[in-house]
Amino acid sequence: NGNTCGTDIVEIYGGGNMAAGNAGAITINNCDAVIDTLYGGAKAADVSNNIVLNLVKGQIGSAFGGNNVSGTISGTITVNVNLDDCASLDYVYGAGNKAPYTGSPIVNVNNGTVNKSVYGGGKGATAVVTGNPVVTIGDNNAQHVAIVTENVYGGGDAAAVTGNTSVTYNDNNASSTVANLFGGGNAAGVSGTATV
Repeated sequence: NGNTCGTDIVEIYGGGNMAAGNAGAITINNCDAVIDTLYGGAKAADVSNNIVLNLVKGQIGSAFGGNNVSGTISGTITVNVNLDDCASLDYVYGAGNKAPYTGSPIVNVNNGTVNKSVYGGGKGATAVVTGNPVVTIGDNNAQHVAIVTENVYGGGDAAAVTGNTSVTYNDNNASSTVANLFGGGNAAGVSGTATV
């Protein structure tokens, strides 16, 4: 759990720095947590289990389900966004920053406002996803309001996807809004089918 008291933390990792190991589940559940960048995986190391990133509270610049610079993740990646009123979140990525990922990351934006954009894939030319990213905005809870102020992409941000991408928008609450939905990536290709 992210338990911090108002200190601006530049980076938080679920995994290690340059040493292989496990990551597991990370929950940010403190309103006072100020985090520039959050990674479910490691900085430059292998992760040998599944990653679950639960975003509930805190002031977060960017959240990545995967690794930062390098390393492989042998398990699955799931990013769950369930923000309450004290939370602020700018960007969400299902995969890594510069690190590639082989697998099918899942991003669920169930409740709360993402101030910028959501990506099913990674960020940067080397953050290629070999798999089938799935992004879902909204859920079946009528009390939940899911808002993405800018764009939702099934793929990555200048990071290609070798596989298919899928974006689903559940508008069970009329207050849920998304500026734009794109099945593919931003300035990045998808080798298979992009579905919205």
